[in-house]
Amino acid sequence: TGAPVTSTTYYYSDGNVVVRVDSTYFRLYRSRLEQYCGYFKELFEAYPPDRPIADQADMTGCPVYATPNELSRKDFETFLSALEVPLTYSSTPGATADDARALIRAAHCLSCDLIFNFAAERLHAFWPSDRPPPAESYSPTLFPPPISAPVPSSSPDPGASESDSRTHDNARYTVSFARTYKLPRLLKRAFYELLASPEFWDALAADRAQVPLTEDDALRLFHARHVLQNLWRKAVIEPPPRRVARDGTVGCSDRQKALKNSENRYNSGGRFFLMLASGLVDPGAEDPLRYNLLGELKDEQRGKWCRSCLREWEFVMAKKREEWWVMLDDLLHI
Repeated sequence: TGAPVTSTTYYYSDGNVVVRVDSTYFRLYRSRLEQYCGYFKELFEAYPPDRPIADQADMTGCPVYATPNELSRKDFETFLSALEVPLTYSSTPGATADDARALIRAAHCLSCDLIFNFAAERLHAFWPSDRPPPAESYSPTLFPPPISAPVPSSSPDPGASESDSRTHDNARYTVSFARTYKLPRLLKRAFYELLASPEFWDALAADRAQVPLTEDDALRLFHARHVLQNLWRKAVIEPPPRRVARDGTVGCSDRQKALKNSENRYNSGGRFFLMLASGLVDPGAEDPLRYNLLGELKDEQRGKWCRSCLREWEFVMAKKREEWWVMLDDLLHI
């Protein structure tokens, strides 16, 4: 056998313990490892330098310890970048989703709660469960909300520019990853990405055996999709709440237009035929929390309502999206 391969980054001349991962050796500080990693704390207590492990070699006066077989060299190096240089991931742009997964895998192997919790929070930012995916139709510049209107979620999506975009393959992997490492907060957004992915449903129909998803999860997704699609179809043809001023006029910003279009505005039949003619009902039902409904309407279709009507429609839909997002917890049993 050749000489041991030593890490080019984490082989400190004054280190007092050597850790072997795969075939690479890292010379590190014992006190730091045992302070933050339960695995090393127990290992060092069981096998102190004066009572070494039977097969461990001595390198330049330092005892050598092995890591669990499931820990890869790449994950361990990512782990050390956070443990040895904490500022590595504290500044913008911080840890990527790949980094966060590597940190979680390594921290789980080595029983390091500090880094595990940090990485879990970072990964949650890419698959957030505290708010629905931002509705593309929301435009505060074009439709400034009235003071009394509820403001829909419009926080930037931190994972939108990630190289590992939320494809259905990545969503399926995230479901599996969340189950393995007990990270339930990842499930909701990952499940929704599957629910809204035509490619996922095509793959499921083409060859169920090739889709690594439990039968329970697949059935819950099918049911949740059916429920959301029905709610969407009902919502887009439902007229907005009728607001009548003291003088008897409706709450449009253009009274003449309001009188002209009052039948369309407040009559579900008029709304139904408009949406049916638009061809947007079924495409929107595929992704009801993100579909840019008003943005997809043609100018002549939008012209049937004044700005106040469109703004009201926008905020009614935003409120419904919030309600549907909360419903997913029960629909998906998470």
